[in-house]
Amino acid sequence: MNGFIQHIPMTDISARRPELLAPAGDWDCVRAAIENGADAIYFGLDTGFNARARAKNFEVADLPRLMAELHRRGLKGYVTLNTLVFTSELAEAET
Repeated sequence: MNGFIQHIPMTDISARRPELLAPAGDWDCVRAAIENGADAIYFGLDTGFNARARAKNFEVADLPRLMAELHRRGLKGYVTLNTLVFTSELAEAET
């Protein structure tokens, strides 16, 4: 080997399974993602700062219940924060 190319055995590559990440805007979507084999879901909160601001989003108060349900089923949950956050909004985005 020349030091620049690393040999990765095919068994290492084929052993990895891609993560199925599903969007969820409400509890029905969460249930559908779980039932259809998602490994994780992503969702927005009703506080804004996500591109689904006009869609139904979860309330911050829903987070403990939502994450408990996901973790109980072996799924991960990701809160989306996919809009520009201006300096004047940083404190609000952190809460």
